[in-house]
Amino acid sequence: MVSSKVKISSSNPKNFEDILDKTGGFGLFQLLILSILLSLDFPSAWIGLIPIFIGRAPDYWECNGVVVDANNTCNCNGTLSAPYPFTSIVGEWSLVCSTSWASDFITSIQMVGCLVGALLSSQIADWYGRRYATFGLCFVFALGSCVSAVAPDPYVFTAARFLCGAGSAGMQGLTSVYAMEFMPMSWRTLPYSLRPYGEATIIFGLLGYYFRHWRTLVWVTTSSILTVMLIIPILPESPRWLMQRQKIEDAHKIINRIARMNGRPPIEIEVIQEIVESEMGGNSSEKLAKASYGLIFKNKKLRLTALCLMMIWFSWALVTFGLAYNIKNVPGDRYLNVVYLGIADSIGYPATLLIINRFGRRLSVVVSMSFGATFLVSLAATYFIVDVTSYTTLVVMLYLLGKFGLAVTRTALRCLTAESFPTAVRSMGGGLCGIAISVGAIICPQLAYFGSKNPSIPLLVFAFISVLGSLFAFCMTETEGKPLQDSVARKLSRKISIISQNGQKEPANPTIGCQ
Repeated sequence: MVSSKVKISSSNPKNFEDILDKTGGFGLFQLLILSILLSLDFPSAWIGLIPIFIGRAPDYWECNGVVVDANNTCNCNGTLSAPYPFTSIVGEWSLVCSTSWASDFITSIQMVGCLVGALLSSQIADWYGRRYATFGLCFVFALGSCVSAVAPDPYVFTAARFLCGAGSAGMQGLTSVYAMEFMPMSWRTLPYSLRPYGEATIIFGLLGYYFRHWRTLVWVTTSSILTVMLIIPILPESPRWLMQRQKIEDAHKIINRIARMNGRPPIEIEVIQEIVESEMGGNSSEKLAKASYGLIFKNKKLRLTALCLMMIWFSWALVTFGLAYNIKNVPGDRYLNVVYLGIADSIGYPATLLIINRFGRRLSVVVSMSFGATFLVSLAATYFIVDVTSYTTLVVMLYLLGKFGLAVTRTALRCLTAESFPTAVRSMGGGLCGIAISVGAIICPQLAYFGSKNPSIPLLVFAFISVLGSLFAFCMTETEGKPLQDSVARKLSRKISIISQNGQKEPANPTIGCQ
């Protein structure tokens, strides 16, 4: 710890946002960090979508070598097997009749893993840093994927998918926060709007088409996370997090590393020391203490922020994952439909850049969720009015326009979430939202099941939930154009007083992280 204290001139940085501007703003270093961290979207997207292919049932079965309809499989008195070359976990382990629920149940267990991963990983990231947490999540993800590919039975496979869900959810919530903390204010939307989730979905549709054996497909998707794990160790820790933890020397080294790569002069360590002391407001014990979820819920402002965001994220997840898993009920080719979903996402994410800075985060969330709901209602009406098998193009277009709206929502909502929590609890705030996402994802496969009986029911539910969730955005504080907050103050129901330098008591004026 640096003990010397100097008075910095007015031309020197006054906060971390100024440091980023002095070290080059958005330069080569930021581009490299953004590219590496956003590459994790590929395995994360594939892990969530893979049940579409490996968990499907064949259209017909073979009973003692005789072809039987899928509806008559329970009457087979001999050996039931999937027809060659069809492969899936349903076909390999004969998950039909009394065990027909198992495939969707395994998907739900994977989503339970997402819930646990979002809860634990975010707290670990705020305690021990973004870099170590990211590598640990990659390891858990890779371990679960490898075990999935060699699982001898549904029980081992289920446990492995739980690990995959935990690693995937943790990474999705953390990587954007990790990247954003290196970004200048005017570039903070990039880690959310340029995420290659749509491109990953397109590639996954093609992989599913060319690698039909389910174990081969799992190995192919696993190779991406194993490759990224070789790169993660070279990433630096977030200097914003290091400064919040008072690790001045480590933060100084990384900040000057950023300056060198961006071709800018170094920052003096005394400047960093002054900024840390100024933002801490002299309360070092609170800053060095390990933050917990209780810190969010004890603070009224943060508590309301977290609850509103959780409701919005729950609505978004229920609708988005529901549309993805319900794709099996949409007429047309299964593989092409997945590719079309990716196209909707790949257009929707960058399209957010056109509106998010002009209209703000809140309004972007409301408009995009309502936009998607409009087309979902239109699609449900189409199922009532016409025979959709004769209007496949119309059905797919309405479906994808609804998905496009939800893609825009994700970008705006991720940005709003990260900007609404201070550095000390930013990952944990995202973790709480991750819990809401996981709960929505656990429920949505059941709605997709009802869609196989009556396709219009889940569409109407999705539209209603989308509009209802968007209304909670009006309870949020707009964050567009405001600097990120690093400190958290506990503003409890009772007033807190502090002793001023002249010995008189004066009311405390704590900094609320999401103002």
